[in-house]
Amino acid sequence: MDLVVAYLRDRALRRERRYRDPLDPINISDENLIRYYRFPRCEILRLCEDLDPFLRRRTRRSHAVPTHTQVLVALRFYASGTFQHVLGDTVGLTQASVSRIIRDVTQILSERARFEIKMPTGDSGYPLEAFLMTPLGNPSIPGEVRYNKSHTKTRVVVEQTFGVLKSKFRCLHRSGGSLQYDPSKCGKIVNACFLLHNYCEMRRVPPPHDMVDDDGEIDNPAEAVAEAGTGQAVRANIVRNWFT
Repeated sequence: MDLVVAYLRDRALRRERRYRDPLDPINISDENLIRYYRFPRCEILRLCEDLDPFLRRRTRRSHAVPTHTQVLVALRFYASGTFQHVLGDTVGLTQASVSRIIRDVTQILSERARFEIKMPTGDSGYPLEAFLMTPLGNPSIPGEVRYNKSHTKTRVVVEQTFGVLKSKFRCLHRSGGSLQYDPSKCGKIVNACFLLHNYCEMRRVPPPHDMVDDDGEIDNPAEAVAEAGTGQAVRANIVRNWFT
């Protein structure tokens, strides 16, 4: 009986699917890498090296997905918003595997974004928070007027950045589906894209040639709510120290 069990187990292992990785960033031009993944070869390899300790599968099984494939699958999703089963068909992975990859990479990048990204300004549709400054509704002194003018100038830059961000990472754009996921997952994907956009800017990665115009949506996600005391204190301190 033991011999039968051993034989069946050995036969099952021989039939086990072997994952043959079709993605090789070394043999793709930088132009196409930027087009499909938004980063050139050197930056993709840097990102793979950085994320490898977190993404490497602790298994010797032949169908473990390499780190660079996980990174490229996630980057392709961010860049295009392509359905997961379509991505899976392209690289020889199941939809479930693609979903896990996007989840894992997004989680890591989103956690980093919490420490590396600051959200400085929002318009009147956003709540005032200690980390998010909004304009004063009725400025009554010169310092408050100057604060509002400075806030408006900064807000223009932020809005332009949102347009570039949605065009570069099409999963955020209406043409890419605008993220048909639950709010928690959407927030993590947005954070991951913010972080990757910052990496592009810091490392002067040229924009892809397939950039599209902004979709004209108004970034005003919430009605104004009662302003928190901590936010009021931070804003008052900014007005007092920088604009008075």
